[in-house]
Amino acid sequence: MNKSWFKEQLEKQDKQNNFELLIYQHLSNKTSDLGLYLSVRDKNRLDVGDFNQNDFHLAFELDGSGLIVPYFAFRTSSWVYDGERTDLHDCQSLMFGLCNLTNGYSVSLWDVGNPVLEIESELYGRYATIVQPNLSVITQDSVGLKVIDKIIGIYQDYLSFYLPYRCQSSKLPLPQYNSDELNELREKISNQINVSPDEIWVNQRINPHWVYAQIYCKKISLIKSPLCIGMLKKYLCESEDNYTELQDENVFYLKNNELRHCFGASDLNEISKLLASLSNENVQKFAIDSHIYMISGDWLAIKKGDYGFERFLDERKLFLSTMKKKIDYLYDDPNLIWDDKGEPERFEELCLELLSREPRVSRTRKVSPTNQPDRGRDIVAELVKYKPKDELVFEGEQVLQISKFLVQCKLTSKTLGIPKGMGAFEALYLGDYNGYFLITNSILSSDHTALLEKLRSDPKFEADWWTKVEIEERLKSNMDVMYKYSDLVTIAS
Repeated sequence: MNKSWFKEQLEKQDKQNNFELLIYQHLSNKTSDLGLYLSVRDKNRLDVGDFNQNDFHLAFELDGSGLIVPYFAFRTSSWVYDGERTDLHDCQSLMFGLCNLTNGYSVSLWDVGNPVLEIESELYGRYATIVQPNLSVITQDSVGLKVIDKIIGIYQDYLSFYLPYRCQSSKLPLPQYNSDELNELREKISNQINVSPDEIWVNQRINPHWVYAQIYCKKISLIKSPLCIGMLKKYLCESEDNYTELQDENVFYLKNNELRHCFGASDLNEISKLLASLSNENVQKFAIDSHIYMISGDWLAIKKGDYGFERFLDERKLFLSTMKKKIDYLYDDPNLIWDDKGEPERFEELCLELLSREPRVSRTRKVSPTNQPDRGRDIVAELVKYKPKDELVFEGEQVLQISKFLVQCKLTSKTLGIPKGMGAFEALYLGDYNGYFLITNSILSSDHTALLEKLRSDPKFEADWWTKVEIEERLKSNMDVMYKYSDLVTIAS
């Protein structure tokens, strides 16, 4: 990319966009100060990049709800690299995931499909989002500015790591696909995991430097990169020291400060076997939300799957369910008692805290002080639904969907009938919401249930509710919340 020509094009671009002025000016000033470029890709998307490379960039895309979805895009150019580029997109994004892990972030990677040709094993590009802690949604306010600064900091950190891999000329030599060393590697992989050599793609690059193997049918990648491991070794050892690991018969659990990952023993079997055939040095295990890594010597073995926070919660829920059955059998299932004189404001705060612990909820906030006019809204919750990691994403498609729910909280000792005043339908139609959620510590009347079922059947909206059973189940799984709100609810003695 000709730097002066590109700068000239940026000066000529139409800078009109739909972002709040606060956001656009902050991004413009920030990128200018850091020597990065800001490109208005279209009115709902702003790209941030580095003038010295175009292998990956950072995108900020405006969602229909007015929130911003930031993601990192790995997509190289045939103007720079000749030949097949799957290894470039795979290795660069996997190294991005590993680098971020050393800084306390967990990444999720999505494969981008070729918009013209369907080549099953080709990796046309990749998108990455930071999902632990969740930086995948940005609000257009002062809080959002802080998240933007973190995201740009992550981009800069990887740029610093990527420097040795940057292309130094306009055209780089073709990678090797056929040599005695590569053929030997292909045969070794084939024998270890009983896969035909035709199913194994191998190549070697000079700049960036690595030996790469892909076993597409197994969702496994192998990378030999002494430079990458050498640069990250100190940080990987520090990260490993911060991990706590728990293993039962079938499942591994990894915790590192705020990060939570989980994977089955079967997920490790094949890559462990492959790695043992390539290196006899000590093995380290790491995970991001979409991949697990095993590292030994100069080799990385990586498997694609679902290993993040939601998988961790699913396994924990399964464990709790099993334990609860035993407890219910050996002991009486404890009853919870609600205080008839409990404060509605405290109940809203309890609901807010329980909602914030749900895996899909990215943000919750109270609308106004309790008992003040709120047009039927007690809480607004934003839910994020990610595209499944085993599905292809295409350029221009977002990897997540954001839904905004209005939440009503009703503390009562009686059966909850249809409320007087503004109901669910009116509140939904007056506000810009995708769904309605009701939380109560009681049960619903048949009329109220029928009303909610009718709302749920409306294709324009989503609807759900927690009654006494659902909220008490969550309280028993979050005992710290129950103790915090013991003025509202206690365990029967």
